Amino acid sequence: MKEVDQIGATPGRRMQRPARMRPLGDISKQSKALIMKISAFDIRTGNLIEHNGKLWRVYKKHHVKPGKGGAFVQVEMKDISAGTKLNERFRSEDRVERAHVEARSMQYLYQEGDDHVFMDNQTYEQMSLTADELEGQLGYLKPD
Repeated sequence: MKEVDQIGATPGRRMQRPARMRPLGDISKQSKALIMKISAFDIRTGNLIEHNGKLWRVYKKHHVKPGKGGAFVQVEMKDISAGTKLNERFRSEDRVERAHVEARSMQYLYQEGDDHVFMDNQTYEQMSLTADELEGQLGYLKPD
């Protein structure tokens, strides 16, 4: 019986990442992420997807199955870096790249003008987010 190392590869053979997954390049420098291709019908509200070289957050999804022609998904997305909105229509055979973003535990510190300051619990690094970036979550924040 062959020995198997910690990641499941047999000696002398290299483990390769599956072909449909690739590291996220220039899209996000603040978080580590992997992108995986999924069917357009598997898109969910709140997902982060890569489209046209940008990272988008899905705000609305509407599945349409017309009487004539193929089914499609109408998706409303917002670019997380520029804040622009986009309505895109994906056919049933289309595949999109979904980003898996690493979650970090942050502590809300205080509000400074229009910005809200958070601190990373691991590194104590502080970062600020605008009220637009927090969309609808401001009522749940309590400063320490």
